[in-house]
Amino acid sequence: MKRYLLMLLVVMLVAGCSDEDKGKIAKLEAENQQLKTNLQIMQAEHPLVDLEKLQKFGRDQLGSTLPDVDREGFLTSRAALAGVNSTYEAMKTVTPQSKFETILRPLYVLEDMWPAHVSAAGEKIDPVFRSCRNLPTLTRMSVEAVQNNMGEVASKLDEVAKLIKFQCSFVLSAAVIKSQEKK
Repeated sequence: MKRYLLMLLVVMLVAGCSDEDKGKIAKLEAENQQLKTNLQIMQAEHPLVDLEKLQKFGRDQLGSTLPDVDREGFLTSRAALAGVNSTYEAMKTVTPQSKFETILRPLYVLEDMWPAHVSAAGEKIDPVFRSCRNLPTLTRMSVEAVQNNMGEVASKLDEVAKLIKFQCSFVLSAAVIKSQEKK
C-alpha cells in the first residue's frame, strides 16, 4: 500500500515538473538504483553476522552452567567462549593435511560479532567482558601460527589464549553469581 502511495506521489510530482526537473529526477533515480546495486554487492562480500544465532549457540552450549544474565555483553561473551571451546575441540583432530579454513572461519565470525570498540554499541559493553572480546582474536592468531608452522609462536599464543579463556570463564561465572545474589 505504501509503495503504491509513494509511486502515486512521485507521478504527481513528475506531472507538475518541467522537463529539466524530470531529467534531474530521472538522474537521481538512476543514481539511487546504482547505490542499491552497490549496497547489495557490498552486503554479499561482507555478510552480516547473525548475532542472535551465535548467542543461541552460546546458550545451547553453555546455558546449563552459565544461564542468561541481564548485563550488556554477557550473551555475546558466552557465545565467544562457546565458539572458542568448539575450536579447541576441532583442533584435537587437526592433522598437517587439515584445512584450517574450517577452523578459522568460525573464529572470524566470532571476532566480527562484537561491535567496534569506539562506537555507541561498543561503549555499552560492560568492560569486564573485554577478555571474552579478545578471546576469539587470540585463538585465531594461535591457529594461524599453527597453520604457518610457527611452533614456538603458536605455543606462546596458545598459552595467552588459554589464560584469556580462563579469565573469560571467570568473568562470566562471576556475572551469573552476582545476578543470582540479587534475586
